[in-house]
Amino acid sequence: MNLRLFFLLLQVPFVALLLLSGILLSRAVDANTQATQYAEQAHEEIAEVNALLGLVLNMETGLRGYVITGEDAFLEPYHAAQARLPQAIRSLEERAARLSESERAERETHLNNFERLVERWTNDVARPEIDLRRVSKEQAEAVVASGRGKALVDRMRAETAAYTEAAQASLQAREALAARRFQILRTTLLLAGLAVLLGSALVAWWGADWLSRQLGAVGAAAGRLARGEQAQLPKSSLAEQRRLAAAFNSMSHQLEEARGQTQSHLHELEVQERSLRQLGELSDLLLAARSLEEGAQVASLALPALLPESSGELLLFAPSRNILQPLAAWGTAPGRTMPHDTCWALRHGDTLWPDERSFAAPCQGAELGGCPYICLPLTAHGETLGLLRTTVQTQMSSADRTALQGLARQLALSLDALLLQDRLRQQSIRDALTGLYNRRHYEDYLSASLGRASRDGTPLTLVALDVDHFKRFNDTFGHDAGDAVLVQVGAALKAAVQPPYEAACRPGGEEFALILPGTDAATALQRAEALRQTVEGWTLTHAGTPLGQLTVSIGVAEIGSSSAAELTRHADEALYAAKRGGRNQVVIWQPDLGDVMENANTLVHS
Repeated sequence: MNLRLFFLLLQVPFVALLLLSGILLSRAVDANTQATQYAEQAHEEIAEVNALLGLVLNMETGLRGYVITGEDAFLEPYHAAQARLPQAIRSLEERAARLSESERAERETHLNNFERLVERWTNDVARPEIDLRRVSKEQAEAVVASGRGKALVDRMRAETAAYTEAAQASLQAREALAARRFQILRTTLLLAGLAVLLGSALVAWWGADWLSRQLGAVGAAAGRLARGEQAQLPKSSLAEQRRLAAAFNSMSHQLEEARGQTQSHLHELEVQERSLRQLGELSDLLLAARSLEEGAQVASLALPALLPESSGELLLFAPSRNILQPLAAWGTAPGRTMPHDTCWALRHGDTLWPDERSFAAPCQGAELGGCPYICLPLTAHGETLGLLRTTVQTQMSSADRTALQGLARQLALSLDALLLQDRLRQQSIRDALTGLYNRRHYEDYLSASLGRASRDGTPLTLVALDVDHFKRFNDTFGHDAGDAVLVQVGAALKAAVQPPYEAACRPGGEEFALILPGTDAATALQRAEALRQTVEGWTLTHAGTPLGQLTVSIGVAEIGSSSAAELTRHADEALYAAKRGGRNQVVIWQPDLGDVMENANTLVHS
């Protein structure tokens, strides 16, 4: 064996270790990418499951409104949700088809159960209630009271919860697998480095017996290389040694590049892991938020961390859909309201990158902080909710663009859930007929307002109002006319309060109430009298039939040291005194209402 062949054979283990390290590193990067993609798909899948349950709840809400009112308009959300439900289920089935056999079987079981429950609910509850409501409200309400519909909806909730748990369990399993692979990669690279170190030491020890003194530099250089230092062999007059030096120096350079690439890949993995962790934290916090305002606070803190060295703003459509209002802003972004039709990205319906603006005219706010901005429309379930605008200080890679679009998708889904939550909350505290706050919110808000007034030492007045002879009115003109009167009175009460602290409520039936924080009894008395005169001056008709004069009786009570229950009782006592005194008048509560009624000319304005 000549010197050339000997040294060529010595290179084989090192090259094999390098190849093995490169293969393992490539597989680890691929596995991390797959885990990232699966995480995004899992979050989208969970969001679709939540949307699927939302469709069922929309159907139940519309059906409930129809049973209560008998108006076909309340069935519109029912039919709309019913039409979208098959597509939503098919979308989840298509997602499940791309999973492994065990995951697909579990997902399909929950979907099939959910679909059967929806069909049972539609056939056994919804359609019978609709048919019965057209015949008799009492029969339809009897079906509602049976609890069958609620039981089926609860089971649907359980199926969607089980589906979500299965998706999250799969996600956690994939993440755990990725973590294990990464740990294996680190261990393998460590062992490979130890193997290189041990091999170099053995070569140095073994070659010392038969290599000449001029080759001693090879052992020293190999030792430095094994310790991670850059090493170069000097040139020699020997042809074999020159070839050896060239091969050794080439290997040293390749190892240095491989070490640099490994560090670069590890840094990229750390950045991606940190970004995924922050994005997951943002998603969890947004899902845990109880209102859009809380979501805005979370976004204001999270976006500067997720998009460092940038400025930008998060804008949502106003209810009128003609302007965009700032929800969060960071950096030097102005956070101002802007018309929706000035943004090219919203017109185009897709992300507008700075290098794609060659033919697009500048739009309002085209420069944020002196840098071209990126516009990303926020779209969820086919509806555009708003716009994410951000600047970039460096050239964006394809991975950076994908991550930014993923952030926009996550924001859109989370904000859509918050908007839906706000709408559902409003539905839960509002009276369906008049739009006023219902009894539940009335009691909660009165207790809270009473606590604030007692703590701050400010006045608070409760006004109780009742429509005079409403039962006789209903019996004479029918319930539809009665509902129309209640709607008209509710509108008058809405106009009589000053949001956001004052509240107009309908505790039930023909009873109404005004909660007036910061208002004393004398001022409340004047406002109640103005309201009474307004109602008395109405000329009402329904379906072309004159309804006659409508009047109301009003009781006013101011907070003393009373509780919410006692303040309500005082207002009711004043209201009953107004009715006993002949109705169509305002009475303010005093400890001795008998004396108050004897002096009605001074206390009642009618």
